[in-house]
Amino acid sequence: GRGYLSSRKDSIASMSSAEPITKNTYLPVVLKNHYPLPLPGANAYHNASMLLVDISGFTKLSTMMDVENLSKTINNYFDMLLREVEKYGGDVLKFAGDAFYAEWKIEAQANEHSDVDEGNLSLEQAVAKATLCGASIVRNCSDHKVIISSKETNSSDYYAETSKLDVHCGVGVGELAVIHVGNNETRREFLVLGDPIAQASQAEGLANHGELAASPEVINILKRVCRIPENIST
Repeated sequence: GRGYLSSRKDSIASMSSAEPITKNTYLPVVLKNHYPLPLPGANAYHNASMLLVDISGFTKLSTMMDVENLSKTINNYFDMLLREVEKYGGDVLKFAGDAFYAEWKIEAQANEHSDVDEGNLSLEQAVAKATLCGASIVRNCSDHKVIISSKETNSSDYYAETSKLDVHCGVGVGELAVIHVGNNETRREFLVLGDPIAQASQAEGLANHGELAASPEVINILKRVCRIPENIST
């Protein structure tokens, strides 16, 4: 079986008053640095630790809220999640419906003495940061309560309903392929492929709500730099 690193949140997460980060405005660093590039030379390969963050609860909310309030609620929740990734130095590469992938790029020449603040991450540092970020997300953003005010039919009275948004995560590590498909004139798609995606997806599928699951490859690397509980196996 695969190992789990999990924690849960017991109270409502507080919202930041800073400028929100939303799915509509976020641009991955890898695109800021490389777009536009001629095809097919835009393809690139590098090693990274990958975090998959999967959110649940949007479908139920869509039956309880109007479009404007639903959009505001979703953006506020993504703002919480993206700030966690930003805090741990990650780069969100791809949104996929109610989920997104974030990476911590591994520098070939980096080691345990490299400057983490400059983004020069060794293999162990990248895996540790991705794992810590995932643990922080499930701790701070799971069981996020949403209070919905509704008006009684044929009445001026309002009543409150409660729903929630939840999250679970998976972590992987290995070589990523960053591929640009299309052309510069009409349409272009940014794809991310590789072992870290597969590992993170498989691990996330094993995690329950409010849990973080790590692939065996990630756990083996973590064992080099921290103490792993005996009940976590690869």
